[in-house]
Amino acid sequence: MKILKNFLYSSGNQILIMLIPIVTAPYVTRTLGTTAVGINAFTSSIISYFLLMAALGTGAFGSREVAYVQNDKIARSKIFWEINFVQAVTTLGSLIIFVIFNLFYGQYTFFFYLQGINVLAVLFDVSWYFSGRENFKLIMVRNAAVRLTFALMIFMLIKSPRDLPLYILLYAISNLIGNISLWPYLRLEICKPKFKKLKFWRNLKPSLAFFTVSALAQVYQILNKTLIGFFASTTAVGFFSLSDQIIRPFLWLVQALSIVMVPHIAKKFASGDNKGVKNSILRSFNIGSGLSIAFSFGLAAVSINFAPFFFGNKFEKVGMIMFIESSIIIFSYIGSVFVSQYLLSVNRMREAVISFGIGAITSIVLGIPLAIAWGVTGGTVATVIAELVVAIVSSYFVRNDIDLFTAFLGLIRYIFAGLVMFIIVFWMNNHFKTTIVQLLLQILVGALVYVVINALLRTQLWQISVDIFSKFIRHKQKTR
Repeated sequence: MKILKNFLYSSGNQILIMLIPIVTAPYVTRTLGTTAVGINAFTSSIISYFLLMAALGTGAFGSREVAYVQNDKIARSKIFWEINFVQAVTTLGSLIIFVIFNLFYGQYTFFFYLQGINVLAVLFDVSWYFSGRENFKLIMVRNAAVRLTFALMIFMLIKSPRDLPLYILLYAISNLIGNISLWPYLRLEICKPKFKKLKFWRNLKPSLAFFTVSALAQVYQILNKTLIGFFASTTAVGFFSLSDQIIRPFLWLVQALSIVMVPHIAKKFASGDNKGVKNSILRSFNIGSGLSIAFSFGLAAVSINFAPFFFGNKFEKVGMIMFIESSIIIFSYIGSVFVSQYLLSVNRMREAVISFGIGAITSIVLGIPLAIAWGVTGGTVATVIAELVVAIVSSYFVRNDIDLFTAFLGLIRYIFAGLVMFIIVFWMNNHFKTTIVQLLLQILVGALVYVVINALLRTQLWQISVDIFSKFIRHKQKTR
């Protein structure tokens, strides 16, 4: 029940992250226009590199280390202060490099400085600590308050393309305030630092290892926008960014399961429960892959006509980008199970680095020529292939530890259910005028078809869902 509750909190947080861009995007695209949206997307993609340098992998590393000793207040306090010190040093270093970059680059200087507030916000980010403690409720409540306020401010204050600086500032300030808001909750969680007993630099090397993994994982998610900006245009970056705004949140929603499972698996590994680790990985794979296939095929089915209806006719090209990009939901989740949930949790850093490293190399090798030849479409194809490569390589590394035959056998049933759903929804999407009512009807029909076929085929997702629902009912009956 604890895992279920944490998953609901984590997925609730991801749903909120998903809904805010969906709710605000039609207003933002029509108010700011293609040029301003492109500038925001391009400067944001560049600032992402400085965010990586600032975090230096401390988030993922810190969450795992806290999970290892989450019931020992003294031990986790020591870990918190040591990692927080490293995070402060790397953030300040990243800010210095950012200022130097901005002085020499010379374009979009004002917009870059506004985006730089996001780097400063990393200094106060302690969400990794509460993730390691498996306190996902607090993280969700904080994000809900911050993001809803941000959305409200957009509708109140953003009125024209000239308001782009204000739009960037609102987003950056919301991140900064959101991170600071978690600090008061640390008062009862950790002890005051005993500086003589702290070994600040002992965490630098493992943080660098996690940074390498995080950096490589981010390369093919960030670099594609940069390449499209350099070899196509900032407007093309805007098109890809809008597709990302719709596709990525659904991926994050599925990966909410990974966020919950990482500290859970790390705790099992620290206690020597290797069988429990492998069983948890298989169950996570089945639930997540079933959901990811549903989202991927569903989004592809409605994408072509959804984009111009939702963003405006000037953004018609976003539909084809969404159609191509939707498949990353499947590939990226498979990679996250084997790399983030397993390899990182059991401290097999070398294989994790190689998996993401090959994906990053693939992204660069394919991204440059494809972006030159086909612009934003080529950059999208390169991103999808890179995610597929990571899934394949990481599967190879865990082949002796995880029963891959059992794991991937279930995918056949999910793919069949997804294809049937896709055919029906795609036909509806192309034979009826796109309206809000029609979209809701297509979503309802698609979900119903997918659930029914899963029930008929008795997939593990269906069986696990029934099992969880039964346990939930029994739990409620016992608590009455």
